Amino acid sequence: MRFQFCVFFPLLLVATVPAQTPGSAALPWSMFLGGSGFDEPEQWNTLALAHNGDVLVCGRTWSPNFPRTTGPGLQGPEDGYVARIRNGQIVWSMLLGGSGRDAARAIVEVGIDVWVAGRTSSTDFPITAGAPQTSYAGGTAEYGDGFVVRLTNTLTATPTIAWGTYLGGSGNDSALCLLPCLGSSTVAVGGWTASTNFPMVGVPLQPVNATTLPPPAGQIGADGFVALYAAWNGALTNTTYLGGASDDLVIDMEEMIFFFPDGLYQPTVATLVASGRTMSSNFPVTPVTALDTTLGGSQDAFLVALTPNLSVQWYGSYLGGSGDEVPSGLARSQAWTGVWVAGQTTSPDFPTTAGCLQPQFGGGSYFGVDGFLTHIDLGVFVPSQLLYSTYLGGPGDDAIMDLEVDAASEFVTAVGLAGSPPFPHTSLGALQPTFQGGGPPPVGPTDGFVVRLDPSQAGAAQLVYGTFLGGAMGQENVMDVALRSNGNAVVTGWTLSGVFPATGSYLGNTDAFVAELSLLPNNVVRYGAPSPAGCAAMHLAVDSAPAPGNTGFEVLVYGALPNAPGVLFLGAPAATAATIPGLGLDVWLQFAPPPVGSAAVFANGGGFARFPVPIPAGYIWGSVGLQAVWVDLGTAPCALLLASDALR
Repeated sequence: MRFQFCVFFPLLLVATVPAQTPGSAALPWSMFLGGSGFDEPEQWNTLALAHNGDVLVCGRTWSPNFPRTTGPGLQGPEDGYVARIRNGQIVWSMLLGGSGRDAARAIVEVGIDVWVAGRTSSTDFPITAGAPQTSYAGGTAEYGDGFVVRLTNTLTATPTIAWGTYLGGSGNDSALCLLPCLGSSTVAVGGWTASTNFPMVGVPLQPVNATTLPPPAGQIGADGFVALYAAWNGALTNTTYLGGASDDLVIDMEEMIFFFPDGLYQPTVATLVASGRTMSSNFPVTPVTALDTTLGGSQDAFLVALTPNLSVQWYGSYLGGSGDEVPSGLARSQAWTGVWVAGQTTSPDFPTTAGCLQPQFGGGSYFGVDGFLTHIDLGVFVPSQLLYSTYLGGPGDDAIMDLEVDAASEFVTAVGLAGSPPFPHTSLGALQPTFQGGGPPPVGPTDGFVVRLDPSQAGAAQLVYGTFLGGAMGQENVMDVALRSNGNAVVTGWTLSGVFPATGSYLGNTDAFVAELSLLPNNVVRYGAPSPAGCAAMHLAVDSAPAPGNTGFEVLVYGALPNAPGVLFLGAPAATAATIPGLGLDVWLQFAPPPVGSAAVFANGGGFARFPVPIPAGYIWGSVGLQAVWVDLGTAPCALLLASDALR
């Protein structure tokens, strides 16, 4: 269906604030986070969104002047940091550590508490009485033990440590990821351990460290591990090793619920899916259902599915080619047994699918690395299938550090590091369409990147949005991403550039940054708010820049009523809202004088809708507004009409 209207208002808005400036439509806010030393989110699981929309981040700092708002200062050569951020402002920030070396490597919100995990070599790390492991078990000055901490009073300016525990044995150990599961009654911790006496609790799938000792050159004798804690009191309830004869580590986890062979849905039985890296040719795979049963290079990615008590393995598979792979992100898909996994690969024969965005390996100027993005139906009880898989990279070294999947649209947002000035996946109207980076070898110049894909399309049409994110003559890496309900992406990473687009002061060396991107083209602005207040949560976006050179774009609706029709209106933007009496509905278009265009749209089961808008050649470019309305047949106070925010 096409828009039905008298006069088509062509689409263009020149923003009054430069697109790369924090506070612009494309970059609502962006901030430095660091002091005069070295500050960074060290791993991939260092950002989470709180229930109220605040941003939670963690990492490590060497800065004695790190901008903390509560708690003690730097205790050792490096401490972990934890911060809560609201609209680009620090609500609170604190350091976690002792006299040794500490790093916070994962963060999640559980209820209103904040859980943090990482590594510590501090014998005086802030452990609480009665914790599962109150004594430092050993390790080197670099790694030592893992740790897990639960912070309470996190909605105030002074969060406190409710409990903290070591997690490890006499070797080196590190926690890398956290996952609330089983209705947030349990928190899973994943990572790696080189300890032969890592604490085993319950009935472990693998009760012993399977690595060959002493380890061969270049390895540390580590297996992955998964540990479960009771969320309410921190009791350690279950643990297991996970690995083979060579080094293995668990990098990310998701929780899924499956249909069983008898066709019955058992909502009380969850599955813990873990991804990681393995160098083991005997990593535990499930031969009948695995996508790949053989180690392809010196290290591959892996995927496993475990019962919630960590006693039974339902699925296990390698993922890789003849080179090396390191996965860095894992996300559930709409398919019951589907997961997305992303990372980096040196394999020219990494498995890709027909019609993907980039079927060919881009190469690499030094390490020979490309990103990969792969969607797999695990099957669990039947052979798994490769649903989608693509490279992401150019002739330089490029890597994906994390991904998130929008559950309604199934759009995939990936972030990472681009070492390719001709990075092939930037879009028309991007926040930063050109490469900014610079830096010394061996890494050389790098920028961060943010890319959004629609895998349901074919080839180049899959690119919804793509941008560099960096400062002139610096190096950047975007390490983690989370998605808001309006499609915005919140990211964290590190920068070596004093002109990175962020507020605050760059104090030298490496600083962390936290930013929110609308992923809207530069000539599109989101304005207004959903209405009635407290009822509607609809937001609009577009999939490409409505600008000269583009023959068409799609209007995207997030948060509409599931499986319900609506109407998309087009007209002249209004400077202020006109509220419809009795309905609390805010209209952000000028309905008088006409003309106004409209088109019927239909939302899927996730409340997502899309509508294609062709742009005929020869149009004179001006300004237009878009807003969506759905009929709510529910109960008061959210009856009658619901309206989205607006675009111009």
